[in-house]
Amino acid sequence: MKLKVYRYSTSPDSTLGIMYDMTDTPTFLCYTLEDTFHEEKIYGETRIPQGEYILKLHAMGSFHERYGKRFGDMHKGMIHVTNVPGFSYILIHCGNTKDDTHGCLLLGDGTMQNATEEGQVIQSTKAYRRVYKHIVDNLSDEPTTLEYINVA
Repeated sequence: MKLKVYRYSTSPDSTLGIMYDMTDTPTFLCYTLEDTFHEEKIYGETRIPQGEYILKLHAMGSFHERYGKRFGDMHKGMIHVTNVPGFSYILIHCGNTKDDTHGCLLLGDGTMQNATEEGQVIQSTKAYRRVYKHIVDNLSDEPTTLEYINVA
């Protein structure tokens, strides 16, 4: 599976993007949110450079335990974006403010006009449930890549 995030808005405070599944025909999956830009990477804070990365599933850690309780049988492990320069991995998870983005990529839903604003994505849990199943169902079949492209 091949996923792409097109970043359409960047500011010093946050970066908003749109994630598509590009495997067959481009399919909208969700909006994305990353946090503050830094000239040098600061541990636990994201702004993933343009490029292509590998997604992997990890069944470990406190997020894994919490999400197992929160999402029940759907949860198979946490989705990690790997081989990101300066990070061991970037965690994909839900949340709706820039405070939730530390070291993470947040997912959200809605319309372009009112669903997103700088530093926020809405309906994050709804988007996470939909995107998580889509990604995890494909992770076991083939390598999954996530490419970042800046359009802003």
